[in-house]
Order: sequence, then structure tokens, then C-alpha cells
Amino acid sequence: MSASLGWRAMALVVLYLLATSVRAQSAAVDSGHYGKIIALGAAPLLVLDDHVSVLHEHTGKLSVQQVADPARSADFHLATSKDLAPGYTHDAIWVRFTLHNQSPLPQTRYLEIGPPRLQDVRLYFHDGNGWISRAAGLQVPVKRREVLSRQSVFTLDLAAGEVRTLYVRVASGNAIMISARLWQPESFYDDERFVDLVNGVQFGAIFLFSAYAMLLFFTTRERAFLYFSISMLTYGFYDVAILQYGFEFIWPHSPDWSQRSPGVFLGLGVASTCFLIVELAQLRERFPRIAGIMQWMARVAIFLVPVMLLATYSSVVPLVNTLAMLLVATSLGVSLVAVYRGYRNAWLLLLAFAMFWFTSALRLSQIFGFLPHGLWVDYAQSWSIVLSGTVMAVVLADKVTQFRLEREQAQRAVLAERLVSSRRLERQVTERTTELLDAKDKAEEASRAKSTFLAHMSHELRTPLHSILGYSRLVLDTDLGVVNQRRIEAVQRSGRHLLTLIDELLDYARGESGRLQLEPRPVYLRALLESVVEDVLPLAQSVGADLHTDIDLALPPVVQADAMRLRQVLGNLLTNACRHSQASRISLQVKLLPEMKLAADQVTLWIAVRDNGTGIPEAARERVFRPFEQVAATATSQGVGLGLAIAHQLVGLMGGVLQYDCPATGGSLFHFRITLSLAAESDLAAVQGPLGLHQYEGRVRRILVVDDIAENRALLADILASSGFDLALAANGEAALSLLATESFDAVMIDQFMPGLSGWQVLRRAREQKCFLPFLLLSATRPVPPVDWPTDLSFAATLMKPIDPDGLLRALGGVLGLGWGADETLPRHRAVKPPQEWRRPSAGSLDRLRTAVEMGQVTDIEEWVDDIIAAHPESQEFAQIVRDAVRRLDFKAIRRLLEQ
Repeated sequence: MSASLGWRAMALVVLYLLATSVRAQSAAVDSGHYGKIIALGAAPLLVLDDHVSVLHEHTGKLSVQQVADPARSADFHLATSKDLAPGYTHDAIWVRFTLHNQSPLPQTRYLEIGPPRLQDVRLYFHDGNGWISRAAGLQVPVKRREVLSRQSVFTLDLAAGEVRTLYVRVASGNAIMISARLWQPESFYDDERFVDLVNGVQFGAIFLFSAYAMLLFFTTRERAFLYFSISMLTYGFYDVAILQYGFEFIWPHSPDWSQRSPGVFLGLGVASTCFLIVELAQLRERFPRIAGIMQWMARVAIFLVPVMLLATYSSVVPLVNTLAMLLVATSLGVSLVAVYRGYRNAWLLLLAFAMFWFTSALRLSQIFGFLPHGLWVDYAQSWSIVLSGTVMAVVLADKVTQFRLEREQAQRAVLAERLVSSRRLERQVTERTTELLDAKDKAEEASRAKSTFLAHMSHELRTPLHSILGYSRLVLDTDLGVVNQRRIEAVQRSGRHLLTLIDELLDYARGESGRLQLEPRPVYLRALLESVVEDVLPLAQSVGADLHTDIDLALPPVVQADAMRLRQVLGNLLTNACRHSQASRISLQVKLLPEMKLAADQVTLWIAVRDNGTGIPEAARERVFRPFEQVAATATSQGVGLGLAIAHQLVGLMGGVLQYDCPATGGSLFHFRITLSLAAESDLAAVQGPLGLHQYEGRVRRILVVDDIAENRALLADILASSGFDLALAANGEAALSLLATESFDAVMIDQFMPGLSGWQVLRRAREQKCFLPFLLLSATRPVPPVDWPTDLSFAATLMKPIDPDGLLRALGGVLGLGWGADETLPRHRAVKPPQEWRRPSAGSLDRLRTAVEMGQVTDIEEWVDDIIAAHPESQEFAQIVRDAVRRLDFKAIRRLLEQ
């Protein structure tokens, strides 16, 4: 028994010694803080922040040999967020990490040390013969860096199985925030392009706000517009400087200015924002003491601007940051009091300042190491400037409305004064009346001149705004995170709102100056009406209203109308009903009035928008169509009060009168009558489809297209041929049945109404002939089957005209069970002739193609296509189909072309 206890005691002692040895060994390894060895994998991006060790060097004089000395290894410790973002420090930060290439092949990676404002970034590693040093940061111009980027990027080449320890030394006169990322080269450039695109959208929005506000300042002479323009301009250049686009493109040989410029622009931005808040919030009248404090803050910020050019950056910029936070905090307090007192636009100002305060706090927390370096925090302040600027732009637009109302009140005061003066001074009435008439003429002339100026300027501003909306739409189509998706969607919403305001001002100015004209063209009437309802449906759903349509089935399919202006009238009426009526049900009603028919080729329509909301008070109905007025402001009210005024103008140009009625059942009814000329479907302008964007997998499918309109057949051939389908075209039902009896197809697309056999009759005849191919119906009106039509006989899908290319391909893919891909290398639009009109190359050229196909030589086939397009442009359709097939490696399709 005692022996057993002795063995157990010895075993426990051995286990204790082993555990002690393991802990000692572990402690020895940890004491060096070499960190985890980082294995190179296939990931496009590897963030190294959690895998590095750091050393704070207070003297700034240590060499890499001294830092790499094993005796100093204990001075390194695993990095924390505070270590990688120490704020404004004079220390040099050494970062150490070890890479292991476990691949049997050599590997190349890009090491990115961010952010781009770091002043001195040096990379050290030992190659067996000695220490290798590379430099980046603001001290090295972008054109002289080994990787042309505003970031500090180094190229790392590791042999198969190599383990390499790297040291990075960072020293900077501005705030130090370090993030180490290891990139695949291709992924790095893809990320660079994406970030540049997002920043371009942001800069464009900021500078557009600045330019538009400056134009309004020159128009109205209101100082608020000047301060807003200067603040947006300075914040825009602050972002350009902080992200080092300035050092890359504008001042590439001025590293000292590149370091100091963010503080200079921030100081100017704080000063201009102080003056802007004093004007927007009317602090001189409401809070005079706070107005004085903000003016002193602005003066201090302006004083610090030249000081930053002379003193050290880290000693002055924290003062400017403190002023910025005091400014935002003071603005928040004033806004809260203004909201409590019910001042105009107080909620909007509170929202703008709250966004800016929150993101500024995030930025300062990152500078001083309380938050880690990350994309969301990095760009939060930049996008908050865009969003806050958008909100302030809405407040400024409201200020324009107030300016106009004040002018009208002044005019009414002048008229009242004239009446009083005429009673008291009868002997001077003629002279006084003449003076007032002259003043009125001058005011109207000034108003017309201002409208003309506003029309020109609004037109010029729409072009860059469309670019911003277009590029942000492209960004939405990329693979974004949830946060970036929400930001770009906010840019889209704000841009569309601003575009609506500009368009309304432009249209009203044109109407006032008599330059608003209609451009009637053939249009599908039902498609136009339904598309307007679809556009407004999300707004109706957001306010909790049901949107319905009551469209007469007897409406003609095609009419002559200005589709854009008619859509604008209906859109304004439906949008107003959604935003202002507080209705639970809204309907668009369109009826054909046969008793009002004026000629055989004309129809009269009664169009109305009805809601069951609160209606319009009787006292306010006389001014419902006046510009810049909103009868009743609600929680969903938006705009500047031009929608109904513009709709009234447009309906008048169409030959009708827009009227308002208050039905006995309650709510509102806006209605008008217009007379339109009939048009034929063949008069519609041909549309080109998006070519090369959709490619399906598998064998080539053959489609029979049947339509009596040549333009429609060309459009369908344009869309289908570019997506890899083989086609046959027929102009009537008899020709279609003949082709179905002699040739094989995968599907049939047929028009509903044609001379001779209709689409329904062709379907019945085909089924009787034991042809069970899927039929897709094309129609400009609601599908109407013949009387006594069998319930078990139907089309596989129905497509309404005008044909949407994406909808057509989705429907056809669903019927045939196709899996779609995309070929972004092809042009988005090009003209394609129907297959019957292709010109085949000569027999000798086809022999060369046939040989290349049999040998499977893809390069030779592509060279053959280039030669045919260059030497024989009449055969470019045939060559293009060959190119599309070889890009899909579909040699069977090429052989089939050669056999035809």
C-alpha cells in the first residue's frame, strides 16, 4: 500500500515538473511576443492588426539592428487598439510580424500600412546578406513609390516555404493610426478602384452643394448661402487632404502642406459653419448670447489657421478639433431648444448636427485609440458631411420659399399703402399710381429675369447630378456591405430629391417665361399609365395608403402624346395625394369619353386622381394651384410647393383645365379632360436592346418570332440574337404555321392581334397539329381570349408592350429553364440585323474559319473575326455571332452557321 502511494507521489511530482517546464517554455515564447506566425493563404485580404507586436520608441533614434536584437525582444508586446492608434505622439512605433509561405510556389503580396496621412513609413527585412530598407509615407512622392498609390504600399516576394520576419517603423507629426493589411495584388487594385469611385461620388456631391449654394447667393444675396457654400467647399477639400488625394494629384511635391492642409481646411470649415448656424437658426434674434459665443469661436478658428502654418501640427490641430466638438455640441443644444419651442426646420437642423456630432466623436475615438481602425469608422465622418449637407440644403431651399413669401407680402404691403395714400391724397393719385405701376413693372421684369437665370442654372446643374446618381447606381450594383449599401442608398435618395427640386424650378421657370412646349410622339397608353402607378407605389406604401387603378378597357393601345409631360402631371397628382392627403385609399381613374369624340382619329380622355383623405379647406381652395404654397403641412410633406402649379401649366398646354372638386363622400378629386390623336404601333420608334449582357448555358435554343410590325421583329431579333438564340422571323400567322410544320423550334413569341390569324388562333391551330412548344404572348393591351376559349389552353407567359429586354429574357429563361450568365466585355448597345439579312463571308474565308474550328484554335477564330470586321464590314453581323459563340466555347453553334 505504501509502495503504491510512493509511485503515485512520484508520478504527481513528474507531472508537476512537466507542467512547470511547459509553462516556462510558453512564458519564454510569450515574453518575446513574436506573435502568431502568419501563414499566407488564398484569401484576397488579410488584416494583420491582431497578429503584430509593437514597440514604442521614445527617442526615435534606434536602428533596425538594435530593434531586431534578441535582447530587446521582450520590449515588444502584442498590439492593442490603443497601441495602433496612439493619437498625437512624438514616439516612433515599431511593428513586427512574421510571414510563412506554406505554398510550394513563390508568392507575391502587397503590404499596405494605412492610413495614407502617415509621414514616415519604413519597411525592414533581412535577406541573408543584410538589412533591406524601403520607404513610403508623405516624405516619398507618389510617383516615386514602388506601388503607385496614395497609401503606403510595399511589395513582398516570398519563396516557397520561406519564413520572414518584417519590421515596420512609423513616425508622423500628425495623429498616428496604424492598420496593416496584406493584399493579393489584383484584389488591392480592385479595392482601390472601388474606394476611388465611392470617394468620387462623395466629393461630387459636396462640391455640387457648394456650387449650387454659391449660385443662390449671387441670386438672392442671402449670406446663409455664402456660408453654406464655403463650409461645404472647405469640408470637401478637408476630405481631399485627409485621404491624400491632394498629395497624389494636386500638390504631389509639397509633403509639408499635405500634412498641414487638413487642419487649415478644418479651421476654415469650423469658422464658416459657425456663421452658417447663426444665420440658419436665427440665433441673433432667438439666442443672442449663443450667437456671440459662436462668432467668437469662428474668430478663434480663423486665428488658428495661420498658426497651423507656423507651429507644429500636433500642438494646434487638437484645439481645432475641440472647437469643432464645441460647435457641434452647442448646435445640438440650440436645436433641442428650438425643437422644444417649435421653431421652423428645427428638427432638420437637429438631425444634421446629430449626424455630424456622432461621426466626429467616432473619428476622435479612433484617433486616440478607443476604436479600432476600420472602413466604416474611416468614412463615417465623410459621408455624414454629405448627408448633413443634404439636410441643410433642404433647409436652405425652404429659406428660398420664405424669401419669395416675404417678397409677396412686401408687394401686398405696397398695394395697401397705395390705397391708403390715394384716399388721403386725391390730388396726387395720378402721379402716385404711375410711380407704383413703374415699380410693379420693374419687379415683374426682375422676376422674369430671375426665372430665366434660374432656368439656365438649373439646367446646367442637372448634368453633374445625373452623373452622381448614375455612378452611385453602379456602386449599388457591386458587392457592398450592409453599411455601404445604406450609405449609397442615402446618396441616391438625396440626389433624387435634389433633382426633383431642380426639375420643378426649371419647369416652372420655363412655364413663366413661355418656353415650355409639348413634344407629342406615339406611345403605349396603358403601359404609360401603369408605369406611373408603379413609380408612385413605394411612396404610397410608405405612408400606409392603398393605390388602385380604374382604367377603361376600351382605351386605344397607341396614341400621340408627350409621354414625359403626361407622366409628370399624373406623378405630381399621385405624389401630392400620398404626401399631403393622409388618405388610406388613392386611385387613378381613366375613362374614354366617346360622346366627346371630335374626329375619327382622335379620342377624349377623362383622367382623375381621387383620395379619401382630409380634403382641402374651403378657404384654401382658391390658392391650391399657386406656386410655392402648400395648403396643409403634414408629417410627410416635402417639396417647395410647385407640383400642382406645374401640373396646371402642363394640362393647359395639352388643351385641358386641371380642376379640383370636393366630393360629397369626402377627400379630394383632381381631374381634367384632354383630347389625343390616335397612332399606329408601326409609328413607334425602334428600341435597341442591351446586347451581350445575358448569355445562357447549354445548347443554342431556336426561337420563332411572329409579329406583323417590322420594327417589333427587328427589336426582338436585336435582343434575342445578342443573347445567343437562333432565330426565325414571320410576319403573319400563316407563315408561322408553315415554319412550325417544316422546322424545329424551342419556343414561339407571337403578337396578340395581327392581320389574318391572331396569336390565339395560331396557338389553337398549333395544338391541333400536335405542336406543344411553349408560346409567349406579346400584347399592347390587356389579353382578350376569343369567345368560348378553352380554359386548359393558355400561353406560357404574357409580355406587355413596350417590351422590356430584361423582362423578356427572364420570361424566356423561365419557360425554357435557362441559367443566365453575363459577358461584361461586350458593348451595352449595338445594332443587329435579323438573320435573314446577314451577309456571309466568301467561301475562302469560311474555309479558313472551318479549319480553325476543327482544330479547336480559339486564337485563330478570334483573329478571323477581327480580319472580317476590318476588311468586310458588310459581314460584321455574321462575324459577331461567331465571336459570341467562341467566347462561350460553343463550337457546335459555329459549325451550324457554316452548314447553313
